Amino acid sequence: MAKPWSREWKEEQLALLYDQWKDCEACPLHASRTNVVFGMGNPDAKLLLVGEGPGEEEDATGEPFCGVSGQLLRGLMNNTKILWKDVYVTNIVGCRPVDDGGKNREPSVKERDACISRVHQIIYIVDPWIVMPVGKAALKALAKGRDWAITDSRGQVFSSPHQSAKVTGDKNGLEVTGHMFPRNDLEHKKVHLEYDMVPILHPSYLLREDSYDAETKKFQPDGLTQKTFEDLKRVKRFLTSLEEAYASIPKFDRS
Repeated sequence: MAKPWSREWKEEQLALLYDQWKDCEACPLHASRTNVVFGMGNPDAKLLLVGEGPGEEEDATGEPFCGVSGQLLRGLMNNTKILWKDVYVTNIVGCRPVDDGGKNREPSVKERDACISRVHQIIYIVDPWIVMPVGKAALKALAKGRDWAITDSRGQVFSSPHQSAKVTGDKNGLEVTGHMFPRNDLEHKKVHLEYDMVPILHPSYLLREDSYDAETKKFQPDGLTQKTFEDLKRVKRFLTSLEEAYASIPKFDRS
């Protein structure tokens, strides 16, 4: 049996969790789906992205953020040296939410509630350094449903255990082994499992609201896309600072 929190253990646990959810019928979204978009990426990721829900392309392929908006997000991240292959990506809901006209829509609270334990379990297994909600629906769901404006919160680092921004779940808040935050409780082997959080705007919002110059192939220099690029650069700097901080913490046996 693989050692807990080793890469092999995480791969095994994610596979088991997928088996539990691949035929999920917990909410009405299952009736119109093609695929459950469970999540994918590096099981050892230091950065875990949580989007809103699958779109048409994602529903067809089972891969999160593979459509036009996902390509924009991947491009922005790659330009900040946050490589897509190094992150783990999932969504608040695993099935595509559509309106009566067949277009993408925001998942309802009931739909989010039916799927949120899957997200919490993924966070618990991957055990990242930073959780990044992508868009307002993900921010509301992960930050205990608070009605925060994503435009005000975007790019801000909410450091655990920030009382207003804890990412909480079934196992979070329990005395379990998980990443230790270098700002406190360094002498303890067991800490409350909470995660630093940095929300960003959703790329589909950028595509709707920002202007793009087809000739120069650039967004406006002071627009939302450029601001999101700056937010992602801030995330990259934060990841680097955490890497340096974690390197100074004694390694504990978490088995």
